[in-house]
Amino acid sequence: MTKRFTSDSPTWEEIKALRQPRTDTVWVPLDADLLDEIDQLQKRIPIEERKDQREHRRPVAPQLQKRLDQLLDEAERAAVPFKLTEIPRRVYRRLLDLHPAGEEDKQRGIQRWHEDGFAPALIAASCLEPVMVHGITRDEFLQLVARSGTRADHLREYIGPAIELWEEWPASSAYAVFAAAYQLQEGSSEVPFIVRNSGETRGSEPS
Repeated sequence: MTKRFTSDSPTWEEIKALRQPRTDTVWVPLDADLLDEIDQLQKRIPIEERKDQREHRRPVAPQLQKRLDQLLDEAERAAVPFKLTEIPRRVYRRLLDLHPAGEEDKQRGIQRWHEDGFAPALIAASCLEPVMVHGITRDEFLQLVARSGTRADHLREYIGPAIELWEEWPASSAYAVFAAAYQLQEGSSEVPFIVRNSGETRGSEPS
């Protein structure tokens, strides 16, 4: 192993210089109709395979599988990457403080934050590519979050792209990006039940 420090007792400055923030990339499909057809085929193929085995007929499942493989290739080519990174703890805590859970959130099992405020704000703060803030840079947005006196409604002036993703895109896409941003801060073992069970917390590149 290559020696990374100049001594067996590295200084804090050495540690800071070598530390790399964790990142994750979420691939988000852009064609909802394509995903619907893939979902239907994935459900139908096992049924047709059983029929192929039971009935004396020309096999149907192989042609469906061929079509599914084609659609998966198309979906992969149509997916776009969202590259996210961890943010400073003080900024993350400030985002939580600025977006406390309301009664509706609590009724849905969300105790720590107001989802429609916190989720797009965290996405905007965490997303390196594409940039999900406008009017200021992402670094300036992080500084704004940390600034004393900043209000949640003030932050929303700068996170239009993240709000649009959260409110206008399918829940599967929005939750995938949010869950990845949350995991970078808290770790996968701490992802809330409601996010873990959305079925859309995958953050790996499509295979």
